[in-house]
Amino acid sequence: MSVYREAPVYEALGSYLDSVSSSVYLGTARGRAYLEGEEITSGTPCFSLFFNGTSIEVSVNGKGRLIFVRGRPSLKYHRLSSVLEMFFKTKRGKLRLVLKTGPGLARTIRKAVEECTETGNELIGVSP
Repeated sequence: MSVYREAPVYEALGSYLDSVSSSVYLGTARGRAYLEGEEITSGTPCFSLFFNGTSIEVSVNGKGRLIFVRGRPSLKYHRLSSVLEMFFKTKRGKLRLVLKTGPGLARTIRKAVEECTETGNELIGVSP
């Protein structure tokens, strides 16, 4: 792999590590990610969720890609199926995360989102 192709991966990983090191861990959930309606994960990978005091941070490794997004998502919780949908509008398009959570984790995420002061969303990495 050329250095050119590796650079975005290292940038995303570095930004993720810097940010997560000062964040509060909210939990882990299995799910899927969609960018502009196209699935960008395979199987049902584990998503790690964090709160850094100003925004929600979500990371996952799916389809051989590191995906890291942070910001203030909009949420939709489906109680009967225990599915939490998180929506991030980014420069790369609309990112939709569909996560299987229990009511406790969904409530924790909702409360953290209410505390978010960051207004924009940033899709830091979807490595090739």
